[in-house]
Amino acid sequence: MSALVPLLPFIEQQALWQQISNPFKVLDPATPVQFYSSMGPNPEMGLSAHQSARYDPWMTNVATYRCPSDPGTGLPAQGRTNHGVCIGDALGQQNTGGVNETGQANATVYPRAVKANRGMFRSRVAMGFRDVLDGLANTIAAGEFNTDLGDRQVTTQAVNDASFSATIINNPSLCTTSTEIDPPRPSFGSSDGSVRPRFSRHGSRIEGFICGM
Repeated sequence: MSALVPLLPFIEQQALWQQISNPFKVLDPATPVQFYSSMGPNPEMGLSAHQSARYDPWMTNVATYRCPSDPGTGLPAQGRTNHGVCIGDALGQQNTGGVNETGQANATVYPRAVKANRGMFRSRVAMGFRDVLDGLANTIAAGEFNTDLGDRQVTTQAVNDASFSATIINNPSLCTTSTEIDPPRPSFGSSDGSVRPRFSRHGSRIEGFICGM
């Protein structure tokens, strides 16, 4: 779950926070009666799941989290945001921080995550100012990003390229030299059908995912 969710009561969104932090009665469809437990369903909940048991807080847009210059609105995004926290400049172990779903550190992976996750925040790990070894003035805590407009922008839509998986962690420059980038428009992926989008950064405030090409 994104760090933006627990920040809600601090940006005058107490009512939305109350919906999330308490059991939620599904209103659409109204029958049969269903409830979500406190803190809501899986942040990766898709639109098809909302059709059968909608969870309104995950679909709610918060104006404070939007950038006025971003034209992205509406579906397929859920609760778009232009803000996120920084987990560093590397790629390895970003998704778990070396910790499993029950909060247990993996003896093999955790040491790698300590080296790779150099940002102010880490997945599944509580961080504090004491953990910033380079000095707070030199560390990015949060920032802005754009959201996907369906136009194959390289900063919002990741490609599904198996050849990346083995080498991109050690050579992130593959993102800028990929043959899937359109040469006449280097800020966009190719439109010839060769690019297979895998993820789109619609800027969901709840997921906390980071996505790029």
